[in-house]
Amino acid sequence: MPRRKRSADDLWNHNELPVPASTLQLSRDGKRVRWDTAQVQPAAPLPVPNPELAGLEVPEYFAEDASLPYDNDFPSQETSDDAAPTEKVKVSRKRYANSDNPLLSFIPLRQEYVDEYLRHEGRGSPGCYDFCPGCAAAAPTICCKDCFDVRLWCEECAVECHRRLPLHRVERWNTSFFEKTSLRKLGLRVQLGHPSGQGCPFKVVSQESFTVLHTNGTHQLAVDFCNCLPTIEHRVQCMRQAWWPASTEKPRSAATFTLLRQFQTLSLQGKLAIYDYYKSLELVTDGSGLDHIPFRLAQLSLMVREYRHVVMLARAGRGHDPAGIIATKPGEIAVHCRACPQPGVNLPDGWEKDTKNGWLYALMIGMDACFRLQNRSRSSDTKDPTLGPGWATFVDDAPYHEHLKNYIHKDEISSCAGFAAIFLANLKRTTAVRTTGVGGVICSRHDLWRPNGLGDLQKGERYANMDYILFCSLRLVYILLIFLSYDIMCQWIVNLWTRVLALPEAIRPTFPKEALVGKIPQFHLEAHGRKCHTRYSLRLTPGVGRVEGEAPERGWSILGRAATQTKEMGPGARHNVIDDICGFSNWRKTVDLGNSLLKKLVLAITESIYYWRAFRGLEDGLNREHPGCIAEWEIMLSAWEADPSKPCPYESKEKELTVNKVKLQLANEEHARMGLSVNQPHTPTTFIMLGLELEELQRCLLRDVKGKSEATPLQLAGFQDRRLGIRKKVVYFRTLQVQYMPGLGSVLDEPALLQDTPDLPAEAVRLFMPSELNDLNRARACLPGVADVECRIREASLSDALEQLRRHLRMRSQVNKWKGKNVRGQRYNTRARALQHRIDVKVHAAKMRYRHGRRAYLALAGNGPWTSQYKELLDDDCRAMNERELTQREKEDRREKIRAGEREVGDTRDGVVVNGVMGDTRRVLSWIWYNVASQGTEDAAAVLEGLRVQWAKSKASARSWSDDVHLLVEEMRRVEAATHHIADRWTRDSKLRSGAPSELQEGLTGYAFRHTAMEERLANKWAEQWRKGRARAAPILAGNMEAAEEAERLTKTDVLIEIELEEDDSPPVDDDF
Repeated sequence: MPRRKRSADDLWNHNELPVPASTLQLSRDGKRVRWDTAQVQPAAPLPVPNPELAGLEVPEYFAEDASLPYDNDFPSQETSDDAAPTEKVKVSRKRYANSDNPLLSFIPLRQEYVDEYLRHEGRGSPGCYDFCPGCAAAAPTICCKDCFDVRLWCEECAVECHRRLPLHRVERWNTSFFEKTSLRKLGLRVQLGHPSGQGCPFKVVSQESFTVLHTNGTHQLAVDFCNCLPTIEHRVQCMRQAWWPASTEKPRSAATFTLLRQFQTLSLQGKLAIYDYYKSLELVTDGSGLDHIPFRLAQLSLMVREYRHVVMLARAGRGHDPAGIIATKPGEIAVHCRACPQPGVNLPDGWEKDTKNGWLYALMIGMDACFRLQNRSRSSDTKDPTLGPGWATFVDDAPYHEHLKNYIHKDEISSCAGFAAIFLANLKRTTAVRTTGVGGVICSRHDLWRPNGLGDLQKGERYANMDYILFCSLRLVYILLIFLSYDIMCQWIVNLWTRVLALPEAIRPTFPKEALVGKIPQFHLEAHGRKCHTRYSLRLTPGVGRVEGEAPERGWSILGRAATQTKEMGPGARHNVIDDICGFSNWRKTVDLGNSLLKKLVLAITESIYYWRAFRGLEDGLNREHPGCIAEWEIMLSAWEADPSKPCPYESKEKELTVNKVKLQLANEEHARMGLSVNQPHTPTTFIMLGLELEELQRCLLRDVKGKSEATPLQLAGFQDRRLGIRKKVVYFRTLQVQYMPGLGSVLDEPALLQDTPDLPAEAVRLFMPSELNDLNRARACLPGVADVECRIREASLSDALEQLRRHLRMRSQVNKWKGKNVRGQRYNTRARALQHRIDVKVHAAKMRYRHGRRAYLALAGNGPWTSQYKELLDDDCRAMNERELTQREKEDRREKIRAGEREVGDTRDGVVVNGVMGDTRRVLSWIWYNVASQGTEDAAAVLEGLRVQWAKSKASARSWSDDVHLLVEEMRRVEAATHHIADRWTRDSKLRSGAPSELQEGLTGYAFRHTAMEERLANKWAEQWRKGRARAAPILAGNMEAAEEAERLTKTDVLIEIELEEDDSPPVDDDF
């Protein structure tokens, strides 16, 4: 579409020197943080204004306004006169076709790639097959597909050089092509129990071929076992060769440690099923199906389970304990969260006595159930036992099932929201299913599964199951404050402490019931009743920061990818696999703590300052307009936080509007706009009032005409009738104007404009009110006192326009809420949208009335203290208390859509999000709500109550971001302390088994020291990574928000582009028609 011409003052630049700009950037994948400092160069000189446009005059009340709810052209935005100058910066980087479109470079070379691929099917250049590299024999025929050397060898040399590489694949050249063979067929025998190349005089020759599974396929080997004294078990000989035996007695199959490690990584990261992995090994060995391959799927499954378990024990340090792995405690081999409080590990001395900062040491966890993780009735606990029951993430099934036997089943009824958890608890299908799902407890702030935090569900999400799993994960937890989020918390917590008495003694909580604070996750909170929205909201809870309680959902998204394969497993295999996946997930999140905590801290610092500034501005406005109200609200807020049964400052007692009430209000307002009679006696006041009414009539008519670009004949006839009415009033207005502005004709450049011109539409007739003239011409044209009358009326009209704007915004907010809760289906949505459109038009009209009135009052009264009360009204300012302005990114997206000719649809009006988005707290109160109507007016009480709600929510938002900064810095300290503690533990563990054989002792020591070095490197890396972030947070930690704001201002230079375009008085477009 054609671009609109910009006026001469669209861009400006008052800063001619380069500006240093320091920025903190996050990588696209969100995993890396980078500091950059650059010099922002001054903008290019701006074009000289076009002199032809200088003398163009238009009615001021038409000159600017395209800030409409739905604008079909580029959206404009007014800019205040004191706004900081901005710069236009365009940065382009050099482009490389090969990196931008690599396939375009590959396409011309496809023949070359095919030729080089097929070249490997032959023997290569003559230098590769003329003679054997080992013995110089002529015409060698053996080629190894896994060696880097591409030359051919004779059979004897191939066997000799592969004694240390027995799992390589070899092929024989048969004068035409390479055919598969094996080292075993060439005569290679593998000796175990001795160094490579040495034989055993007492060897035990395997009677059958020995099958070894490796990453490059399945291999049949001739294996000799050592039988020297002291005799070493065959399984041990395999293990010392890094082969995992498939049997504990006389193994005939094994898998390499490399294969097991590879499969474990693939299964944990990609959730690859073992069947698919094994089939891929068969295809790598022989993709044609012509060769016989021994079937070892069952053996591989067994070896993988054993390998998973042993690796988990070793990583938890259980191999260094002199008491042996049998002494492992419940949950000990799980990967613990280093950022969560752990007394004796990462909490400072005397933390339990620090009453002022006790909230910093609170444990925040979430609980939920997942019904995707079903398990069918396959195998049994006897045939498929769990390795290490209760040692990792799952609870021990034996006492768990024993407890459930004492549970008397009864339907659990919800009195709140009818949430699915209660419903499924009673109706979940249990036929041919061992478990219907899994209940879990997870760390809410860092998404790590708690030790003993998972348990099977037999019939839905019953309280008995969830109680046991929760308190099993909290056993031996010595924390004075625990925040627990659960989607049915309002029901679950009612009789919790009565049910606790039925729990086994070993898992009963050691903390008082006051220490457990129940909340509901933010996403699930919307589905609950209104009484739950404030009492169980995490956003309104002090000391939890920005935690939203939805961590279990993110955890289920990881475990759910393994649901298909675990559904068919036996009980023991399923528990071990899920334990391993949880451990892997916890470890990956632990390794990423450096990035995740830093990103959260950078965001929290910026948002903390942003919301503190917004809250400070709100309180300043309230103290100026309503002194004393904040003190009352503070008392109300403190009383409610101490006792939620007291009146809640976050809830409004205002009755919700109904559709019929809204229609009645609109009808009353339209009836009140009947206008002045042309026959009543006139005064300067009636003259000015008639002029203001004509301005309003002209604006409304112009808006409607532009809104009906393809009007019907009936609509055109209506426009003509309205034009006729306006012309009659203009004629009467001119007669009054001659009396009260007798010198008007002498000061106008074109006096003919005062005459009635039939060709000029009535809505375009200029009235020439006193405010439209400059000071000199106004004094010459008007009688004394006339301009003062308009000045006083204009000032009053500003207050009236703001009150009307606030009333219609509140009406829009209520209608949007009603529509979202009650309207379903296209038919009723269309009707509701028509009502919304009428309100949008009212909002737009009130906005335009204020803007034109302020411009006129500014011309009459000039700048003064009044400008702080009646500020310039931008599009973003026209939002209700529960609405937020668009972010910069959303504004840019909106501009792009409007440039492309798309209408603004959905939940935005005029660049404002009009529907409250669940979980979104980026709402800053517009200044229009500070200037509330005086006490005793129609809407004063309702608006003041709304201000109280907004004040309380604004304070909660500012507090939550500030708390988040404190919590993140404390978590960083805890992570470092826990990491150093783990490093010290590995150092101590290296000396525990001093009586072990020297070879084993060296392995134990090496393993411990390797982990010590890794932990120290992690701690040092994180300390350096967080250094700058913690320095930026220091003013906030000290409570000096002014210093924090100044520091952020000095470290950042915002470079924005703002273009002010002409505004037209187009009406709001109804997007549903």
